[in-house]
Order: sequence, then C-alpha cells, then structure tokens
Amino acid sequence: MNALLRRLRLDPYIVAIMAMVAVAAVMPARGAGKDVLDLVVHAAIALLFFIYGAKISPQAIWAGVTHWRLQGLVFATTFIVFPIIGFWVVTLAGGHLDSGLATGLMFVCLLPSTVRSSIAFTSIARGNVPAALCAASVSNLADRGSILLVVYSAFSAGVVAGIWSQVTPPMLALVLLLNMVILASVLIITTVAARVLGFSVADEIAIVFCGSKKSMASGLPMANILFPAATVGLIVLPLMLFHQMQLMACAALARRYSRRPEQTVPTVTVTA
Repeated sequence: MNALLRRLRLDPYIVAIMAMVAVAAVMPARGAGKDVLDLVVHAAIALLFFIYGAKISPQAIWAGVTHWRLQGLVFATTFIVFPIIGFWVVTLAGGHLDSGLATGLMFVCLLPSTVRSSIAFTSIARGNVPAALCAASVSNLADRGSILLVVYSAFSAGVVAGIWSQVTPPMLALVLLLNMVILASVLIITTVAARVLGFSVADEIAIVFCGSKKSMASGLPMANILFPAATVGLIVLPLMLFHQMQLMACAALARRYSRRPEQTVPTVTVTA
C-alpha cells in the first residue's frame, strides 16, 4: 500500500485524514459514542502536552516566550492579516455567497490559532516547538493519531447536525475555493515574511504552522454563543471545512520540512 501511495505521490497521512472524513460521513459518532470519543481526544491531548512539557526545559520555554519577533509576527498574522484577507475574499465573492456562509468565513478569520495541530506539525517538521507552543497558546500537542481523532470528531458533529443538507453543491464549491484562497494566502505570507525577516528554518516552521491555523475548538463554542441557533450551522460550516483543509495542507508541509537534512556540527581535526 505504501509503495502504491508513493507511486501516486500521495502522502499516507493525508490519505488517513481523508479516510477519517469518509468514516465520519458514513458512521458519525453519536450519543454515548461521541462522549467517549471526546474523552479519548482530550486524554490524548493532555498526555501529549505532558510529554512535550516534560521534554522541554524551562529555559527553552522562556526563550520561546521572549522570542518577541516570532511571537509578534504570529500574533499579527492571526489577528490582522487573516481578517484583512477574509474581508477581501468575502467582498470579492459579492452576492454569490449566502450571508450565513459569508459571516462564517469572516468568523474563521477572526478566531485565535489552534494549539494542538500547530504544535503537532511543528514537531513533525522538526521546527521550534517551544516557540510554537507559546505562540499557539498566546493566540488561543497532539501527534498524528490525535489529529485524526479530531478530524473524525469534527465531521461527526457536522453530519449529526445535518449541516450538509443546508448547502447546495455550487455553494459548497465556492466556500471551498474561498477557504483555499485564504489558507494559501496566509501560508505564502508567513513563509515569505519569515524568510525576509531572517528567521531560522526552525522558527519559520513555527511561524507558518501557528500563523496559518484557526481553532475549531474555540470557534464552535463561540459561534453557539454569538449567533442565533437557526443560523449557527451555516456559519460554522466554513470553519469546519477550513479546519480540515489546514490539517491536510500542513500535513504535507510538515512532511516536506521534515525531509530536510539534519544540521550537523562540523568536526575539526587537529594534526600535530
């Protein structure tokens, strides 16, 4: 199977994420099963936070917190660049987009970053994990398995709520396209900004993954509070789609970053 995926140039992890979406569409978690799934996801996240916390020294955490250039760039991307891009994209769509979906796209762009996948992908890509941990936490650890659980849990909730029946295929295609434009724009901006400003590759990884994320864990509860129950389903649909899209895009980027050569310290031979 792995040989076939390599021949087709498909990332096995992206295939696994898509498989979770398919499983959620056919067999969404409901009732007691959903409660158990939520407990498992939270337990996995808590365990991995503990593991990463135990591995990272207090000095490294402090270095991440005080890395003000990195933290400032991520913060500006999350709360300034994202809303500007979102407003531009929604304005560009004009009257072709349902008002609820347009509100949902802007809502996505105003949310904080997500801690779990930001740290996971930074770790997979061998980036600056302490800085990413601080950056994602300031604006709002999972490993690959827990990310798959999050994908399944999120799409299960959407299927159970009947969100898909409220959107026509052309409207769904337009939302997907606009989400792609937003995500691609932010990924390009964060990558270029990190390189122009002279950040290391490890810092660039943290900036790209933390700056391009939006938290569905924060967004769903906030949407339920801010918006009427009759419209909340449509409003959170762009967020759900963006969440899965950012996971798949960042999975590919993390694999690409991780394939870079390990940095080695040159040895000096002393001759008599």
